[in-house]
Amino acid sequence: MTRRGRSQLGSDERELPTHKMRSDEQLRVIRAACTSTDSFFNAARLAAATGLDEKKCGLVPTFVFTTGLLEPAGGHFSRYRPTKKASAIAAAWEKSEEAGLQALRSAWKGQWFARAMRERLGYGPVPREGLVARLLMNANAENHRMRQAEVLLDLLVGIGMVVPDGDGFMNWHDGPCYQGAEQPGGAPPSGGEGESLHASVPQPRRRTAPSARTESVADPYADLDLLALLCPPVLLADLVRLSKDELLELHEHLRGIATLTAKLRGRPVS
Repeated sequence: MTRRGRSQLGSDERELPTHKMRSDEQLRVIRAACTSTDSFFNAARLAAATGLDEKKCGLVPTFVFTTGLLEPAGGHFSRYRPTKKASAIAAAWEKSEEAGLQALRSAWKGQWFARAMRERLGYGPVPREGLVARLLMNANAENHRMRQAEVLLDLLVGIGMVVPDGDGFMNWHDGPCYQGAEQPGGAPPSGGEGESLHASVPQPRRRTAPSARTESVADPYADLDLLALLCPPVLLADLVRLSKDELLELHEHLRGIATLTAKLRGRPVS
């Protein structure tokens, strides 16, 4: 069954949340959709349940439908009903807000966007811009849909799947998952399928030991573990966030590093 708006996407493009409603408001709509006990719901009923704009409420189910939480209710294309998976999330939401969010997080963990975030954050924290670029790339979407990718990331933060660290970086909620990365509580890597193929890469971190540093203004990146920041691979999706001048500057810096390293190793640079 073809859903409204899908024809506007390329054949290989993935659905993304609407950019016309904030992520926290969309979470309210998603909750209302999952907890609906009517034979069907539409934009009008979602608006009545949430107190939000009806037209904007009608934009939310299109994405949620692709995640397996909704199914067509028959009749008009805008009518949906929750699936069994959504009903299980609703039951968790009845217990508490945190339980509901955890259930939603668990239901979405196998979705393409969750897999993309887990892989990108597998070695440790990544700047927000890098995650947005990764979502855009994995959705096979053009740059004009970047705002939608940002809303999707905000949704993942809202349900606790991606966690900001307060320094402009973001983490996977369970911590790094690849071999060599720090695990929550110091646990060793799980050694799951495909994990042994990755090199050991340290997690970017800030030193927390007390020191006699003054209160004067300092470089905010002065105490970052630069080795850990430089070790994770930089993807093309990250580079598209840079301007032409920044790319040229990066090339000059890399060329300089290569020249100095070759000099230290006694090898000429062509």
